[in-house]
Amino acid sequence: MPGQVLNIKCYLEGVEVPLSSVSISSGVNAASTASISLPPSRAGFKLRPRTRVHLFWLDDATREWLLLWEGEILGLSSEKEPGSRSLSYACADLSNYWDYTPKMMMSLSTGVQFMSEIMFYGNTSSTVSVGKDLVVDQIWERLAQKSSLPEAIKSFLADLTNDIPYFQTVNGRTKLNEQLRLVDDTHVQELIKATDLTALCQNVSGASGDKATLRQILQAFAGMAGYLLCAPGTPAWTGNSLGSFFLLPNTYGCLPPRCNVVFPDTCSKISYQRNFMAEPTRMWCRGQPIPGADPGKLTAVNCTAPAYLFEAIAKPGGSVSKESIFSSFTDEELERGVRPEILDMPFPQLFSLNPDKKSYNVEYLQQYVDYAFQVARYAGRTLSFSTPLNPWLVAGFPCAVFDSVQSYFAQIDAVNHVVDGSGGGYSHVQCSLAREIDPANDDSPFIAKDWFNANYQPAKIHDTYQALLGCAALGDPSAALIAEKPGGADAVASGSAYKMQGSDRLNTSRVAAGVYSSEDKGTSQYHAAVQANSAYSFADGYRRRPLARMRDVFAFYGVSQPGQYPPEEFDGDLLSYKGAGPQSVNGGTIVTAAKYKRNLVKAYADELRQSRVLDGR
Repeated sequence: MPGQVLNIKCYLEGVEVPLSSVSISSGVNAASTASISLPPSRAGFKLRPRTRVHLFWLDDATREWLLLWEGEILGLSSEKEPGSRSLSYACADLSNYWDYTPKMMMSLSTGVQFMSEIMFYGNTSSTVSVGKDLVVDQIWERLAQKSSLPEAIKSFLADLTNDIPYFQTVNGRTKLNEQLRLVDDTHVQELIKATDLTALCQNVSGASGDKATLRQILQAFAGMAGYLLCAPGTPAWTGNSLGSFFLLPNTYGCLPPRCNVVFPDTCSKISYQRNFMAEPTRMWCRGQPIPGADPGKLTAVNCTAPAYLFEAIAKPGGSVSKESIFSSFTDEELERGVRPEILDMPFPQLFSLNPDKKSYNVEYLQQYVDYAFQVARYAGRTLSFSTPLNPWLVAGFPCAVFDSVQSYFAQIDAVNHVVDGSGGGYSHVQCSLAREIDPANDDSPFIAKDWFNANYQPAKIHDTYQALLGCAALGDPSAALIAEKPGGADAVASGSAYKMQGSDRLNTSRVAAGVYSSEDKGTSQYHAAVQANSAYSFADGYRRRPLARMRDVFAFYGVSQPGQYPPEEFDGDLLSYKGAGPQSVNGGTIVTAAKYKRNLVKAYADELRQSRVLDGR
């Protein structure tokens, strides 16, 4: 099969090298990874760990080289067969440092540590927790000082270099701390201010051993409020800065950003699975108190979804009649039977604390139970689709996939981009929490406005996506489409188990129909573009978000072109130095690692240039 022009450029330490193929995978709560195949040679085996990798792709519309992925080399593999030889490097994005920083390196331990032990861990701080009631970790301390959870985590990452010398040498070269994107939360800081913050945080920390990684610790704190750490794969470019990592709430009930909207002419394959019998029809939350908390405060909270079930099943004494049981059944339970689900919540206080931080509101907890019930219902619905290479897609956010027969909403869990010389480039996407787009019988989730981040509510979702990704949300959520309440004429889908309280509902299917509709085509924006013979340009323009150009990327790291990378002031980074303090790394006695790595890459490129034709001998 004849080869194709890849329109992909690969730079190692600022030196361009030929590329055979690349596969990039991004997802949720893990670093994005890339497998790059390079022409094999002797010098190729000498490339060093953490050699910086930049991948750029040529945008046909703008003819600009845009950043597709950046990270570092972590490993290699080689294979020889009769007539062929291959060399591949396994790479991960810059957040891989969070995976290789164990808890023992940070000031997160309890008890007294000897200085020799601290030095062995690579930590310069002897300020550790002494006794179970003293909390000095930076995340906990900021939460206690009334910082919001997203800001507390961001501040902790920014200050991490105070304790770990390795991060002092890393951050100047990677600017890792500057690449975390988040939108501050207006509600979670109240919800997470439980009265026994110390006991709560020690429970989170104590559940992990000293070898737990920084990522696992961040996920534990973020998980307390339903937050996720996401790596989009292709970094965002907003405010002249790269955004390679996101701290987000679970946004599956929100409108998707436009970059995650897929139209029929750009989708080659769609696969949707739904198991009706696996979807719960009701949920019971059994709350447990925070260890050490006042036993009188929400020690035995019980909530159900739908909420009215609790009244039916909690009647004291007496026998239960068949009539009372059947009266509690929803339409779908009468059709396929009762499918119960149990939700064990360790800390119900987190989701029921009033703004005065002294009293509790069980209705807040009820809203969270309703939210968890929706997640459980959609968990068994999966969606996957394939498109030509689509770097605009972002994992961790919702998406809309339009089709002439049936369209879908879903939450993107993973995106895989593959580019090679035989098949060109394509993107394969795995989604969960999928649901059909049906304006007449919408099954959209409710968003509880008493605890969910207000910046992701319909009124602010456009501004939030603009700040994070540089693009707007799907459709126009500010229209009268959102004026529906649970219990209204069409507020609940036929046969649905939802009877939520205290939440507005957005008919996302109707919003989507304003952009694309397979039934009422005359009212959709896409149909108007078809009539004007501009469907492809409409779809391509709709999904675009700002991506960093090649010159933007290297300017972000302090140079004007790849040939000047890495800058001289960063030559000492990633250097194991002897007898030099953190402020005098460049004065170390060992040859600077960054320049050494670049020289090895140059030797590899020169060897390929001289050989021109590679054989399998």
